[in-house]
Amino acid sequence: MKRIVFAAVALAAFFSAGCWDFLTTKTSPTTTTTTTLSTGDWSSVSSATTLTNTCTDFHWNITSVTGADTSGTFSAKCMGTLQVNGTAHGVTSGSNVTWAAETTGTTSSGSVCAAELTGTATFDGTQLRIPFTGTTCLGAVSGTEVLRKG
Repeated sequence: MKRIVFAAVALAAFFSAGCWDFLTTKTSPTTTTTTTLSTGDWSSVSSATTLTNTCTDFHWNITSVTGADTSGTFSAKCMGTLQVNGTAHGVTSGSNVTWAAETTGTTSSGSVCAAELTGTATFDGTQLRIPFTGTTCLGAVSGTEVLRKG
């Protein structure tokens, strides 16, 4: 009987001293950070290149952010001489932004044609890194632009 009482007292002391926490596994809650683009003008950090099969000088004026959806006006210069203007939209998932721009390009001779750019960008809270591919009336384009809010 003394052994049972002693065991009960020893267990009570063990649990009340906080030793039970030592034996149990605890996990801390994890949080997922969702990064959201904000409205305003996002522009290329640097547009200098000698490549001709790319687009540079991105300007994405984000005018609407609704949940994960982002949209606004877009412009860029493609193939060295093709000025494109239109709209761009994206869907944010974590730090990734799946985006597309539908534009109309104007060549240096005044001809007008469609141009489309797409890709999956990454956003780190201060800048947007946009790898892209696309088509224009002057040919296929691809590259990467880094945009910051200006």
